[in-house]
Amino acid sequence: MFLDTTLIDEVLLVSNDEAIATSRRLAVLEGISAGISSGAALACAMRVAKRDEMKGRPSSQSCRAAPNGICHRFVRRIRRRMR
Repeated sequence: MFLDTTLIDEVLLVSNDEAIATSRRLAVLEGISAGISSGAALACAMRVAKRDEMKGRPSSQSCRAAPNGICHRFVRRIRRRMR
């Protein structure tokens, strides 16, 4: 099976830093523990949602919960920021 590139409208790039920051923001503000890839997906969704042509149009984003082996250092940073 191959990727059908005719179905792709656009490709957005997200830096590691932006993906991690968005994932942390999701954890701190919404209490949702999500991985870095979910942070990247949400960062893209927020960019698209801010576009003028998207006004009044519903948008959704689903995030997979962070894996059990999530980095303990990451969790400690989130807890410190929540205090």
